[in-house]
Amino acid sequence: MKKYLPILCLIILIGLLCACGNQPEKAAAFKKDNENEEIVSSGSCGDNAVWELSKDGTVTISGSGEMWDYDAHEESNRSPWSWDDSIKKVVVKEGIQSIGVDAFFGCSELKTVSLPKSLLRVSGGAFAGCFSLGDVTIPQNVEVIETGVFLDCISMENIYVEDGNQAFVSDNGVLYDHDFETLLVCPAGKTGSFNIPDGITSIEFHAFYGSLLNEITIPESITCLGEFAFCKCDGLTTITIPSSVTKIEYGVFIWCDSLANVYFLGSEEQWNNIAIDSRNDRLEQADIYYDMD
Repeated sequence: MKKYLPILCLIILIGLLCACGNQPEKAAAFKKDNENEEIVSSGSCGDNAVWELSKDGTVTISGSGEMWDYDAHEESNRSPWSWDDSIKKVVVKEGIQSIGVDAFFGCSELKTVSLPKSLLRVSGGAFAGCFSLGDVTIPQNVEVIETGVFLDCISMENIYVEDGNQAFVSDNGVLYDHDFETLLVCPAGKTGSFNIPDGITSIEFHAFYGSLLNEITIPESITCLGEFAFCKCDGLTTITIPSSVTKIEYGVFIWCDSLANVYFLGSEEQWNNIAIDSRNDRLEQADIYYDMD
């Protein structure tokens, strides 16, 4: 046994050296796996809410209650992330009930958002100008989505709503009120043609803002086109308007620079009786085709 002892010791020593030699590699691997989670800045964003920004561009909101409201156009009252193109992802944790006004306004490279079941309100402009933001899902307890939340989100093609939500419903990726009477938001990233469903009686302010659609058909259930409904639909070339429409409010077709064809499902006399407010020049300059039947 004694004669094998030096050999045994040598084997153990070699094993220890190999194990120690792997430690820097393991440490480097651990550091690499966790470097994306490194927190680069943090702070408060509500009376009981805090935020953290990690090195990989993820903003995490945690705590409870409401986030503060901000104003993206007032430098002294902007959120910590407004106009920040380094933000890639937003994670709102359980306990947060409200996302503040203009919270992530202008985060042009923001791609994904995760919202909690505790969320009750998404305030105006919260994700406006987030050009890279893809599809989103509205949690089941959200009761309020203010105007302009997804303004100019040109990469968004669908807004989904979780089952059980009592305030909203999604149909083909378009957001409506739960009674399916008001079209609230048609995601700007949708392309091609779109028929507003029969039974819809109103279109929300800025509902189609910045839409990439080139053709839209309005149903007979609508009698009035509300202010700025189709504002800045740069690619819109053709729209079909039913004879039921008697009023087109201020700026409905403002900045619709490609609008060329209007198909009116009524007579020329009916068209001339429609009350058309100002800032609808592109509509009135387009070719009007009447239903002669």
